[in-house]
This record gives sequence, C-alpha cells and structure tokens, in this order.
Amino acid sequence: VVGDDAVPRLLPVGFGARAVAEGVVVCVFDDFLAQTVVMRHERFELKGLAPDWQLYTVFAHVDPAEGIAADATVGSGRSVVAIAESRTAAPPHLHVSVV
Repeated sequence: VVGDDAVPRLLPVGFGARAVAEGVVVCVFDDFLAQTVVMRHERFELKGLAPDWQLYTVFAHVDPAEGIAADATVGSGRSVVAIAESRTAAPPHLHVSVV
C-alpha cells in the first residue's frame, strides 16, 4: 500500500482481505508461506472469454477468517483472510493472486 507521499505503508497483522467475487473455497493449507487459501469463482465472466471460464484467487501469508474451510461458499465482499505472522516472511504481508 502506498500513501499520498509515495512512502510504502505496511498493513498490520490481522488486516483482512475480502473475496473479489462469489466463490467456493477449494482448499486451505499450511506450508512455507504460513497458511494459504484458494478460492474458485465459477460465475465470474470476463468479456471476450468463454462463459465457462473459472478464475481462482490465492491468498498467502494469511490466517483464514472464521468459517473459511474447504467447500465453504463465500459471497462477494465477505472477509476471507487476515494477514498473519509468517515463518518465512518479514515484515508480515499478504500475497493475492488471481489466476
């Protein structure tokens, strides 16, 4: 996150991230990135792509929010994860990928 003065601002441990679209949690696993949450978004359509395309959101270096587990249905904008203390990353931060 960059502030008005272009100085990077660190987000605190516990800062949350929300689902970019309605989806289903594919898996939650613990690895060298702390915990990782993967969501599948089946109804997410992109202009010019086949309507059956699926997108995935991957959140890493996180703690899952309450109720976030494999096969959980998540609404758009729902809290999914919070930045966590990681065994391998300093300072604490969040990775979000849409694939």
